[in-house]
Order: sequence, then structure tokens, then C-alpha cells
Amino acid sequence: MCLMLVGCTHAQLTASTSRAAGTVMEIQYQVVMDNLARMERYPATLPSQIRIKQGTVQVSDEVGFYQLQVSGGAGGMFGGPRAERTVSEQWGADAICDPLAVKQLQDIYRAAMRLPPFHDPGFLDFAQARVSRQKRSGHGSGAPPGDAVTKVDLARDVPSDWFHVGTRSQMPSDAAYFGHFDGTWVWVVPDEVGDLSRFTLLVLFVTKLGPGQDTSTGGGLMYTGGR
Repeated sequence: MCLMLVGCTHAQLTASTSRAAGTVMEIQYQVVMDNLARMERYPATLPSQIRIKQGTVQVSDEVGFYQLQVSGGAGGMFGGPRAERTVSEQWGADAICDPLAVKQLQDIYRAAMRLPPFHDPGFLDFAQARVSRQKRSGHGSGAPPGDAVTKVDLARDVPSDWFHVGTRSQMPSDAAYFGHFDGTWVWVVPDEVGDLSRFTLLVLFVTKLGPGQDTSTGGGLMYTGGR
């Protein structure tokens, strides 16, 4: 029995960890596509983004014996070996709620949609926010590590014309990634995945996303999947 062999648990742990690691960028791609779909439907909305904090993969094997009492004419006590495996995969994440980061995310999504950015509200003074953060961090005039107030050059940094918008029936069967919201579908075909990756990198830059990097002190979201 595989569960009773030395190393079998390690093999399952290796396979499950590899599968979990493979979902990191898949999550980011899906968030990007879903945000595009929602903002194509309602262009003035704010995008939703998460910061993946940490992941956990657990494999638990239990081997023993069972006993079963059966009544009746052919009844009696029956028993035999018992083996059980539990696999749990978790990603911990925080929602991005920093107004400076969210506003920049809205700007780059609108640029990807060939729409102009909204004017920055008066309370979102990026220059003043940068100075305030530098003073709090004690870095003087130099930008502190991880400063999230860096402005993005929308014309230079945001790729355009790399995704399609339509209905589900219009989406081709070879779509590599897609998202939808309220009847609006967006998708990319295989040749456009490079621009999707470039845009996703820009999203990660703005939000300072880093799988396994814990930069938040607040509570977060937790997803658990099992096999």
C-alpha cells in the first residue's frame, strides 16, 4: 500500500506544492481579466486587487486498523487495515485598499481601455504623500524602499489593444484567458498573452505584490483547497 511506504507522503507533498505554486500567476491573470470585464461594463469603477501573503500545503497520512460489529445471522466482528490521506492547500491574501495604489490601478486599467484617467482628487496628493512617507520612514529626500507612491507613465508603461471585448458567444474557442462581469466578456488569444503578462507586471509593481512577501499588518483573506 502506497500510504505505508516511506517517502510516499513526501512525493504527494512535492506534487501538491508544485501545483499550488503554479496557481500564483494564474490568480493574478484572472484578477486582471475580471477587473477589465467589470471596468469595460462600468468604466468609472475601481479595480479590486489582492496581495498574496503566504501559502501553505499540508499532507497528512494516517494508517491504522478498523473494527466493525455486524449483527444478524452472519454477523460478527470484522476488521482490517485502514489508510486515510488529507491534503490541504491555502493561500493567504490581503485586499489592496491603499487609496493611492487603487487610484493608480484605476488609471492603468483605463489606459489599457484607451480611456483617459480621472483627475486625482484633492485628498490624493501623490507628491505630498511621497514626502510624508519619506519623513515617517526617516529616509529624508531619498525614496524609501518599497515606496508605493511612484507615478506610472501611462503612455509609456501601459500596453494597449491587447484584449478583446464582447459577448460569450463572440469569444473564440482558443481564448487563453478570459473574464466576465454582468454579461460583458473580455479575453486574450495566445498571441496576446505577452501583453497580458506585461500589464500584470505593471499591476504587481503598483501594488507591490510579492508571493510570500508579508507587507501588511492587518487581517486578510484565506482560501483553502483540498484534494
